[in-house]
Amino acid sequence: MYRLMLYFLLALWLAAILFGFTKVLLYNPFDILASGLFLIAICNITNYLFSKVLGARTKPESASITAVILTLIVGPFPLLENLPVLTFIGVASMASKYIFAIRKKHIFNPAAAGVFLSAVLLNAGASWWIGNIPTLLFIILGGLLILAKIKRFGLALGFLAVYFLSTNLFPAPPVWFFVFVMLVEPLTSPAAKNKQVIFGGFVALVYFLLPKIIPGYGYGLETALLAGNLLNAALSVWVRFSSQI
Repeated sequence: MYRLMLYFLLALWLAAILFGFTKVLLYNPFDILASGLFLIAICNITNYLFSKVLGARTKPESASITAVILTLIVGPFPLLENLPVLTFIGVASMASKYIFAIRKKHIFNPAAAGVFLSAVLLNAGASWWIGNIPTLLFIILGGLLILAKIKRFGLALGFLAVYFLSTNLFPAPPVWFFVFVMLVEPLTSPAAKNKQVIFGGFVALVYFLLPKIIPGYGYGLETALLAGNLLNAALSVWVRFSSQI
């Protein structure tokens, strides 16, 4: 699953770079390339250091997956002018896996945690730039392969159903990327199929309610996912506690 996700994200990254060169996307392809290479480096270095210091086992592909996700949702902007922001986002994403963890299992989606912290502390959150019409077909096709592999169709459908019912809108391209790549992360979402539907619906509901509770709030997707991750972790702890009573 990790390799499939990494290959999908790398293909999407390379497609975005190509679209930049051909002017299909109005982004600087060199910014996309440079920021991606930097984030891959900083995420892997940080992840390696944390794992060695804490004696934790980690999947070889996990840091690169987070790095490419960050590349596709942050910016894209010139690398040298934004090194502090990119460094913070990369380090914060990796650190969240080890700081916010229960029994060596991270609670929050690392990429969502990194961009949320950057938004709150540096006022530099995710732009979700990869979500656009030229890349939408790639996102959907790759996303369906991911869902088939990890068996999270119920989770995605739960989110999309509540999203549509609450907004009466067809999901925008950034939402599709969010659902297929970040929402369905196995370690931070329920394993049971019935709980997956509830989890997806809960995240969609939080996303819908956030701008109504906090007018003008611009970080709905990542905040809603973190809320869902927290709920999932709390319920998991409660189930284990109840079984021991």
